[in-house]
Amino acid sequence: LNNEDCWFIEEQLHYPSSIPKDGLSEISQVLHQIANSKGAILDNSPKTLVLSILPYMLRTDASDTEELDGEWVTATFTEWDAVVDLAPFFRNNPPCSEYHVKAVVYHLHPADGPINTKCGHYVAYITQAQLWHLANDSSVSAVLMSGLSGVPYVLVLERKDVPGANLGAQQVR
Repeated sequence: LNNEDCWFIEEQLHYPSSIPKDGLSEISQVLHQIANSKGAILDNSPKTLVLSILPYMLRTDASDTEELDGEWVTATFTEWDAVVDLAPFFRNNPPCSEYHVKAVVYHLHPADGPINTKCGHYVAYITQAQLWHLANDSSVSAVLMSGLSGVPYVLVLERKDVPGANLGAQQVR
């Protein structure tokens, strides 16, 4: 999967502890904080970047057990259509380090349940022509992304300068 067009960062990333639990956070600012804390891990900026971010904070080092000792990160993200600056991820100062969120995968689980990403339910939110859609099993429906509670587990980002990256609905027709 990893090439100059698409790169999946295999290392699990973590949400910053500074996310307000019951407040609103702009997804672009949170992703920039993650990039700052992780530092440069790629030479150049691929057209598509896939990030996997742990949706929980561990309380102990129990990563080898079936159920992890931790708590789910709870937050509400906004500004899904904003440009995300991921410059801290890249070593070589690429000509473009700005991305748009194209898709997110959420892990749905009981809020008070044990930490276990091997069970629960996964849904995806995808944007096309500046319209967001929820893909939940065989059902796909248009949705509003403002004030979406919970945290994404996987994010797909597309570089801002990719042709057609942010077409409007009229341009797609």
